[in-house]
Order: sequence, then structure tokens, then C-alpha cells
Amino acid sequence: MMFLRFTGSGEELDEFVDKRFVHVIKTEQFQASCHDWLAQEDSVRRDKQDRLRKERLDDICARLRPLGWEPELSMLEQDGSRLLSNHRLVCMTSKLTEHGA
Repeated sequence: MMFLRFTGSGEELDEFVDKRFVHVIKTEQFQASCHDWLAQEDSVRRDKQDRLRKERLDDICARLRPLGWEPELSMLEQDGSRLLSNHRLVCMTSKLTEHGA
């Protein structure tokens, strides 16, 4: 443990302690605001990823319907199945290309 030796007057010590107390309070407030900012950024990022996944799923379904997969897609939709949306190549956030993935 480290101890500091203070050689000034009691008033100087009180002033130092008061300044240090204010500094600690401001630091804790800044830390809390950083945590709030990070939580907000995480929420925005998750929302964007969810939107991109939904767009990719919609694009895949739009490409499968003309190929005769409408009955299967309708069945999955009616059952509330996430079988297609949870597939590793479907639940990506990248846009679908003309070559597939």
C-alpha cells in the first residue's frame, strides 16, 4: 500500500480533497455517459443487422418464388418456422449478389 505524506496546512489538504472529490464525481459521470453511449450504439448496430438480415431473407424468397418454391415458402411462413431465416447462408448481413452468397 502506498501512503502520501502531506506537508501543507489543513486548509490546503481540505482544498485538495475537495478538488479530488469533484474530479472523481466527474469521472464517474463521464464513465456512465460512455456506458450509455455504448449501449445506444450496440442497439443501433443490432437494429441495422436485423434489418439487413430481413432484407436478405426477403431477397432470397423473392428469387425462390419464380423458381417454383412458393408452396414451401408459404408453408414455412404459416408455421412461423425460422428454418430458412436461421440458415447460415441466409442470416448473413451482406447483400445478396447475382452469384448467390
